[in-house]
Amino acid sequence: MVDERLMLENAECMQTKFQVIKPAGILDGTKAHQFRSDVSEAIKSGTQVVLVDLQEVTFMDSSGLAGIVLALKQFGP
Repeated sequence: MVDERLMLENAECMQTKFQVIKPAGILDGTKAHQFRSDVSEAIKSGTQVVLVDLQEVTFMDSSGLAGIVLALKQFGP
């Protein structure tokens, strides 16, 4: 027997609009602003979930980390 609650959770998950943002190379003060802009644009377009794939980031300084934290705060509590 299939759990109806699980089916509902899966249906809601499939309807969630999400976007993957993949910064690459060095994520520092020069790229952090662009990263925040990318997240802002995603939110404005109705994205409910932003997945940040940092696999291609080779170095991140405190400005890059701040960019990620500020982007997170754009989604609210």
